[in-house]
Amino acid sequence: MAQFDRFIDRSFAAPPTLARMFGALVTIAWIIKAADSGRLEDILIAVFFVVMLLPSVIGPKPGRAWLAVLERYPILNAALTFLLMTGMLFAMLAEFLGLGRPTSILIATPVGLVLTFIGALRQRARLRAG
Repeated sequence: MAQFDRFIDRSFAAPPTLARMFGALVTIAWIIKAADSGRLEDILIAVFFVVMLLPSVIGPKPGRAWLAVLERYPILNAALTFLLMTGMLFAMLAEFLGLGRPTSILIATPVGLVLTFIGALRQRARLRAG
């Protein structure tokens, strides 16, 4: 497939200002949607965007510093990862796939637990290597 390599533009990256504006707009839009509807799924998605996007929107360097602090506390990091992954998976299953809340939580909880466990193992391996 080397004959198609010249058609692939690998050097394009979104300008940092555009990425920050997009993150801010998505976060604000979902906060407004959550405030308007009051549904659990919308609130969880808004919280996800606030936790994941807002630190990099406000300031990329302080956002990275906040994540570095979390790496020093593995139990807190694992608990926040579990809550964030389970909540977001639940919200995605209920909101976008239309599954009921009980079914969504029964699927999201073990998947969130597995993702948290994998993340903890990868972090441990990264700390040993570095």
